[in-house]
Amino acid sequence: MEYVGYGGGILMSVQMYPQIKKVIRTESAQDISATYLVLNVLGLMCIVSYAVSQSDPPIYIPASASLLNSFVLFGFMKYYEHKARQSSVEIVAV
Repeated sequence: MEYVGYGGGILMSVQMYPQIKKVIRTESAQDISATYLVLNVLGLMCIVSYAVSQSDPPIYIPASASLLNSFVLFGFMKYYEHKARQSSVEIVAV
């Protein structure tokens, strides 16, 4: 049964990769909900905190990886929002 836990941890660790890849490829993150990402980060922070306090690496290692992925996605979301605003300002200024 331990292998099921590790398998789930690996899947949890890579769950954001397809979304990150799509955001990079399309250079847009406008369809991603900021509320979703904030709730995801808060939930993962709680899970990581609890798992660390219980010395439970099969939980806190993949949850930490997911947390990092969420931060990466959030960063890309903010970057492309800023880039889109800059583009619209340039169009108006011309």
